[in-house]
Amino acid sequence: MLKDSRIADFDYGDRVRPRVRGIVKDVETRAVLVYDEEEVLTDFRSREPIYYEEVTSNFVASHSGKVVRVRGRVIGEPDNQNFNEMKLESLDTPGVEWIVSIDKELGNRGVSPKLGESIEVTGPVLDSYGLRIFVASLGQLEWINP
Repeated sequence: MLKDSRIADFDYGDRVRPRVRGIVKDVETRAVLVYDEEEVLTDFRSREPIYYEEVTSNFVASHSGKVVRVRGRVIGEPDNQNFNEMKLESLDTPGVEWIVSIDKELGNRGVSPKLGESIEVTGPVLDSYGLRIFVASLGQLEWINP
């Protein structure tokens, strides 16, 4: 719930208290549709760590809505033709692949791992025409030295 904006009143790890007045379900993903202004309960010095689960298998329905971390080699580059989605092959488990959806803003700025590069990705798994990790911030990507 970082609003429909590139600039939000809060950031990852902040605790917020919104007054939700309406939700919507799109495919299998639920989202806040209508809310009153939120109250930020933390400041930048007291942000909470974000829990994630390391995943070495293909995504399954129980991963949806959770934050995960995967390590893989790029076997399909993100570009304008595929809506900034890239395909990763697991570094740890042969035959395991994941789809990673790179935010349009990052893609426009050239933040796109190249074919063959090894990266670690941390982010929420969304069920939007299939399970995929969503990357909205550069901090969610880490290049791994070969």
